[in-house]
Amino acid sequence: MISRVFLARSCRRLAFPNHGPLYKSWLSICKPATDICMDISSKSPIIRKKILIPVGNGLANLDHQISARLEKDPARKKMFMNSSINLTDKSATEKGSNFFGQLLTFLVAYNLVSGFLHYIYYNIIYYNPDIDPKNASSAVSNELLDLNREIMSIRQELRLMYLDKNKSSIESQTLTNKISELSNENGTLRRELSEVKSTVELLKKQILIS
Repeated sequence: MISRVFLARSCRRLAFPNHGPLYKSWLSICKPATDICMDISSKSPIIRKKILIPVGNGLANLDHQISARLEKDPARKKMFMNSSINLTDKSATEKGSNFFGQLLTFLVAYNLVSGFLHYIYYNIIYYNPDIDPKNASSAVSNELLDLNREIMSIRQELRLMYLDKNKSSIESQTLTNKISELSNENGTLRRELSEVKSTVELLKKQILIS
């Protein structure tokens, strides 16, 4: 019990990396999504217990292990790396909601930025006023048709390769059957030759006796 208390107290003194103003600004941006996740957790006990609390504890232990690896004292480093953190349900829920809020905010921001850059590229940078939209649409259709033809050609080649493979397999099987037939015929001839030799030996013995 004493060692557990000492370990808990030592873990409290473990210094986690400080976050700068940029990270705080990011958290402010993510706050609406985080609040949504917190609201979902309060309304759905299953999501809270099955997803948010395990994720929160996992992230807390990940932070703990990272900070432990940054510890300079070997004894404290070993002790911290062999220990784990188990947050309260409330703290774990908040940490899990914070994680999913940041993830949701990142995905929304990524889609907005990529869509904006896509719009700038195709409507401003790549835009050519001399090109008629109908012609551009026709050019795209032609490219799609060419691509379709190439795909059909590749499929045809694959089909021919498959047929050649089947043909080679049939020819190989035919040769195997012929070899088996020749082997059987060879065995039959050997038996007949052996019988002829036996008959000749018997005739020789009869001639000698007579």
